[in-house]
Amino acid sequence: MLPKSDHHHTILRTLLIWSCVTLFFIISLQAQDKKEEIIIPDSIKQMEYDSLYKLIYDIRRDQPKLATQYCQVYLDKAKRENDSLRQTIGYRLFTVVNQKNYKYDFHYIDSAIAVGKHLKDTKYPALLHIHKGILFEEKANFKKALDYYLIGLDLARKRGNIDLELACNHNIALIKRKFGHYGEAKRILKTVYKRDAKRYKRKEISLEYYHLSLVELINTYRLTKQIDSAYALNNIGIKESEGGFHTPYFILNRGILLWHQQKYTAAIKNIESVVPLIEDNRNALYFSVLCNIEAYLYLGKSYDALEKKDTALYYYKKIDSIAEKINYVLPETHEAYLGLKKHYEKLGDKDQQLIYMNKLLRSDSILKDNYNYLRKKLKNEYDAPRWVADKEALIQKLESAKESTSSRFYIIVFIMTLCILGIGGIAVLNYRKRKLYTQRFQKLVSDDTSLLQPFDKLRTSTVEGLRVKSRGDKELTISPEIVEKVLKELARFEKNREYLKPNLTTSVLARKLKTNAKYLSKIINYHKGKNITQYLNDLRIEYIIEELKINTKYRNYTIKALAKEAGFNLGEVFSKAFYKKTGIYPSYFIKQLEKKQQREV
Repeated sequence: MLPKSDHHHTILRTLLIWSCVTLFFIISLQAQDKKEEIIIPDSIKQMEYDSLYKLIYDIRRDQPKLATQYCQVYLDKAKRENDSLRQTIGYRLFTVVNQKNYKYDFHYIDSAIAVGKHLKDTKYPALLHIHKGILFEEKANFKKALDYYLIGLDLARKRGNIDLELACNHNIALIKRKFGHYGEAKRILKTVYKRDAKRYKRKEISLEYYHLSLVELINTYRLTKQIDSAYALNNIGIKESEGGFHTPYFILNRGILLWHQQKYTAAIKNIESVVPLIEDNRNALYFSVLCNIEAYLYLGKSYDALEKKDTALYYYKKIDSIAEKINYVLPETHEAYLGLKKHYEKLGDKDQQLIYMNKLLRSDSILKDNYNYLRKKLKNEYDAPRWVADKEALIQKLESAKESTSSRFYIIVFIMTLCILGIGGIAVLNYRKRKLYTQRFQKLVSDDTSLLQPFDKLRTSTVEGLRVKSRGDKELTISPEIVEKVLKELARFEKNREYLKPNLTTSVLARKLKTNAKYLSKIINYHKGKNITQYLNDLRIEYIIEELKINTKYRNYTIKALAKEAGFNLGEVFSKAFYKKTGIYPSYFIKQLEKKQQREV
């Protein structure tokens, strides 16, 4: 054991060594900081505002740290000169350079709004509220995003800034698109695109800005099933961009359009080629999250169609990761959860199935909450004022077209008469329509099969000598043995409910039934009295009708979810098939079932 004095000396030496090491480390860090510190030359500090602004924009992507330093130079200059407008622009510049750092971005955009709230400029503060709406939209806070877009729109209109008004309409159209209002979104984006195309030709805006509206217009064409139009516009975009900023988004669209054509391998090749660019593009403020989700969704769906379930699962889970991280829930997110639930349902993994069932229900709840809020807000504060403005513009045109008061009076009387007649006519039509729908619903719930045209019973006559009356009394020239074999396979197919599987084409079904497509078409046409598409659709609709009657949980599903359960790829196709089969739409059928149940309680 050491003597007490030696022990103290040892402790002192140890402390001295650690102090020296710590001091050396601190000095090294300070030296490194000094080494990394960016020295701003006087030539930059003395630049005019407009030149410095342009410089910041030019280097913001390739040299974000340097651009941030220049932003500070811009802001300091504005503060020294007590220039409120330039201070406002300086604060906003920080958010342009440092996108995706939301805490940082919100701090600076709020500072910009605080400084610029009293400005009478045509651009500010309207642009600031639009920018803050974009930040909220990127964080999936669509309610707040819409609130700020509407404030920005009101300010832009009051200041007569048509360009900002269009930009605001563009962003509102994107929210409509994200929640299923595809037709309304397309109408707005067509107007924005036409104006931007003219502005680009006059060199008033950049190619990048012009392509911003083109990309979104292509998306709405795709979502409204105008695939050919979407393809044509997308090809224009690819040609014009030539490896530019928006090229990855045009290629992503091409991949999704290839999926719609069932060219799954080509779709995967296109989408996977741009996924790294979309994931890493920190400056894609308008696109990144939604584009990531769409890329992962269509990769998952493509791999699913190619029976590569593990890879499909990987991409569906990436969407789940985004939803969990920033609560970004859209119809596309919902679709991914459906894929995950079905995967684990097939595996018999009840724990995982329950997890994704809960996430599915949660996403459905979030979608409904957002949808109801946004629909009400859009109707009251966006659509209604626009209708009033359109009405006032129409009235002004009518008044200016007529010089005398009497002429205007007769025009107004005429318009009112037409309105009354129109409203009366619509009321009568609606009454008749409701009555007809009610009769059709009663037939369905009372198991009156006359409306459904049952097709699950085969003709009872012998195979030999059967004749097709709908084909001009021509014979079914197929071997009776083959016909009987196919009919047995069809019976098994219907019994096992294999018709609920999606993407069943004539060739796929023929392989399942161990025959060829030509024979299968003829046999189904003869014995079922319809083509293969009608045959499959009718089977699926009858199945979903019975499920809705007896299984109340199905009534809480969205139309898109019901379509998936029945084997349809698209909710619109399902609704049309349901109406063709029953004469009413599924939403009406579900609503009436709920009312019937409440009356019976």
